[in-house]
Parts: sequence; C-alpha cells; structure tokens
Amino acid sequence: MTIHFGNEEVELKNYEEAQQNYAKLVKSEDSTSEEKAEAFSDMMNSLGSDTVDYIKKQVDNKTEEFLDMKKQDPSLTAEEITFLNEVKTDSSLDKPSSTDILVPETVIDRVMEDLSTDHPLLGVIGLKNNGIRLKFLTSDDSGAAVWGDFMGDIQGQLKAKFGQSTAIQSKLTAYMVLPKDLKDFGANYIMTYIVTEIREAMAVAAESAFLSGDGVQKPIGLDRDLSAGVAATDGSGTVTYPAKAPAGTLTFSNSKESAKQIAEVLIKLSKKENGKPLNVSGKVIFVMSPAQHLRLEAQFMVQNLNGQFVTALPFGMQIVESQFQADDSTTVFVQGRYDAVEAGDMTIKAYDQTLAFEDEWLYTVKHFYYGKARDNNAALVYKLDFGTPGTGTSQTTTGGATGENPKA
Repeated sequence: MTIHFGNEEVELKNYEEAQQNYAKLVKSEDSTSEEKAEAFSDMMNSLGSDTVDYIKKQVDNKTEEFLDMKKQDPSLTAEEITFLNEVKTDSSLDKPSSTDILVPETVIDRVMEDLSTDHPLLGVIGLKNNGIRLKFLTSDDSGAAVWGDFMGDIQGQLKAKFGQSTAIQSKLTAYMVLPKDLKDFGANYIMTYIVTEIREAMAVAAESAFLSGDGVQKPIGLDRDLSAGVAATDGSGTVTYPAKAPAGTLTFSNSKESAKQIAEVLIKLSKKENGKPLNVSGKVIFVMSPAQHLRLEAQFMVQNLNGQFVTALPFGMQIVESQFQADDSTTVFVQGRYDAVEAGDMTIKAYDQTLAFEDEWLYTVKHFYYGKARDNNAALVYKLDFGTPGTGTSQTTTGGATGENPKA
C-alpha cells in the first residue's frame, strides 16, 4: 500500500503485509484478543521500520545543515517546534515525563489531511473533528489500540464540563514507538514520522470500529442493528449491538440483473426508518474487501472501441475498499447518514510502565471517537455471491435482490 508523506506517495510493503494480517484477525471470530494485540504491535513496528527506511533515504540526499535540529524547518510553527523539543528532551524511559505533551492543532490537521486518501472509508464516511478540548490519562500495556468507556476513568475531570451526554464517546489508546536514532534527523523528518505513526495507529482502529464496532466501549458500526441492542445485566448501562441480518444476496450475474439488484438496494435506502423519503442518488457507498472489489469490477468491465477496458457502474454507485470488510458480504450505506466524530485534544506521553526498549522510546497516544448511524435504515448488509470463478454464473440465490440461478 502507499502512504502519503506530504505530497509524496511511498509504498510500504512490510506495513501492508502486517496490516492485512491484522485485518484478517480482526474479521475472524476465532482469533483471540492476544493474537490481535500481537498483530497490531507487529503492524505498528513494520510501519515504524518502513518509515525510518524512507526517512534515511531522504536524509542521504540532504546536507548536514538540514539535519541540525537547531535550524528549524521554515514550514514548522513555533508550537510544532516546542512540541518536537518536548518529545525529544522528555522521552527518557529511565526518567519518564510526568506530564502529557499536547499535540498542536496543526499536527492534528496533518494527521487528518491524508486519512481520506490512505483510508478512503474514513473520507467518505465524513469523519469530523469537533474541536472539543479534553484531557487524557495513561495507557495500559496491551500493545494495541484499546477502546475504553468515555465516562470511566476520567469521569471526574470531564463531568462538569461535558455532562452525561459524553458517555456515548469512546477513548482510543494506541502506542507510538520513536527510534532513538531519529534524534539525529531534522525536525521535519521527526514530524513526518510522528504524524505517520499517529495517523495509522488511530486510522486502522477507527476504520474497523466505524464499520463493525459493537458499541461496547467503541463506536457503533455501520453493520450493527440499532433496534436489537442488548443491555448488560450488571447495571453498567452498556449496550451491545449485534450485526445486522443480511438484507439479501447480490450476485451481479449479468448486466440486466445487476441493474435490478442495485436499484433494489437504492430503493431500500431511499427512505428513513420513519418512512420519510430521501434522495440517495450518487450518495450510496458499497464497502467491499479489496478482493471482492476486483471481482465486481470484472463483472462490469467492457472493452471500448479503442480496445481499452473500462468499468461502468450503474446509478452512480460508489465502491470503497476496506480490509476490515468481510469477503462474503458488503456493507452499503448512504453518505452523510452516519455520524463519525473525533473529539478532543490529542496528547502523547512517554510510557512509564513495563515495556521498555533499548533503542526506542515508547509513547502512548490518546484520542476520543464517536460513531453511530442516524437510524437503522442508514446502512444495510448484503451477502455477495459472484459465482464460480470464470463462469460468470451465480452459485446460490437467497432472498432480497437476487440474480439468475443456473441450477434453477
């Protein structure tokens, strides 16, 4: 996969492989929390090593003057320089800092800028930063991004300012590994590394939760049934939302049937849960795994008079890939009908507990997220059945919008 470093796209092969492995475990019902934590750790380590390799290649082409931290990059603000100096001087794991380091708003803006490109689902879902200023506490040592109840550990600090309505938000904690060798590089490169680490740590966890979070200390995902929430029996008020039952099966067996199937999907989404009609033209997003996206494009691919292969999708339907989407289904939603919000100041802090590395500084990063569909008809889940590869026929047909069954 490619990651944006400013205006440059860089391919990170090790990170791509590690992210695919993490996504596979997240989608698997058989994987344990320990396996997911280890996979997340491997993913972030791969990102760190790939990013450092990129930076070293860039540094080889720069002068020694540029590498001097005292000579500030003209593009960095005073707040960003202060932030970088705090990270550099307060990062001793032998004597960890007792205070959180506030990430400047301009850095958070950099984190947000590339999300829609590197993680397109977060772009089309409309992730917003509402600018609320919050304070974050220390992380645990799970080695992964950890969702926590918003009003749990920090209730005393936030209750007076935000009230009970903030209980719907969830805290996301991740870690960031900063190689000690990075101190020898220029300020701009250190900033590049930090922005990339924060962006990817938060993005992969947020994307997974916005798509299929069950609402327990995390957002309520697009594929969750809002009408079937189950309250916990321990009096905590926690509600678990199960996955939606499939609204049908999409086969896309031929062009005519495909148009009918897609039309039926749009018709179902073209009204709110209360029956009020909606204009969904050009606003319907099909979330698919990368493999299924390729199969769909193949179904709609034709060769024009110039010999070029082109894909024409009907009704303005849009496809967005996510590695966290199951291969046998697609989540379909109306753009603008899911509220995805990040809240609060982002802070990082030198990790002061048990995980220490000889050649690296370890930091925790905290932020808050909220996600929930406007109503239960904002998104639907469909099974996918493209048939036997190479035959262009569907193997099964079950309910909803369906295509031709060769066995009928």
